[in-house]
Amino acid sequence: MVEQVVEGRERDVPLLVAEFDPKLRLYLFLQASFLLCVTMVGLVLLPLTLAAAWWWAKHYYATIRCHVTSRRLYFQHGILFQRESAVPLDKIQDMALLKGPVLNMLGLTSLRLETAGGSGQMGGLGGVKLLGLRDAKVFQERVLRLRDADGKAAMGATAPEPREADSLQVLLDIRDSLRRIEEKLGPTA
Repeated sequence: MVEQVVEGRERDVPLLVAEFDPKLRLYLFLQASFLLCVTMVGLVLLPLTLAAAWWWAKHYYATIRCHVTSRRLYFQHGILFQRESAVPLDKIQDMALLKGPVLNMLGLTSLRLETAGGSGQMGGLGGVKLLGLRDAKVFQERVLRLRDADGKAAMGATAPEPREADSLQVLLDIRDSLRRIEEKLGPTA
């Protein structure tokens, strides 16, 4: 379930905290077991391989954190190599819900962030994927709503309504610039 933590608009206070489904541990275990078993060493040492996969899935699951502030989505995970991502909400173009056969069997969903300026690879912002997010659809809608609300507030604060006199002056400046260009080009045939 996604919890609404704070209604305020303070910059570093989490507005949403994501929860991850405990079934994600089983998915991670199956994924790690499969990868270890396809190697000859993993197949020969099957009991040890399964124990290692279970240990890894349990500890990796415990490291997954995600929260959203009024400006960014923060995501962290990892055991030996810990990764922390901070994605600005205004860079999020879309959030795609993904399901596959194994995810469907376990009742899990993956939420992938598509960002402006992201490389689309795991090294860039485009690679943020929230696997096993509980109530992924609700989380998706709330993040997009926060993004849209922040964008509207920013537009209102930085783009005041142009006055008619300002617009007229800009048009006059453009006209004068065009006349100077025409004078330099000379008469056209």
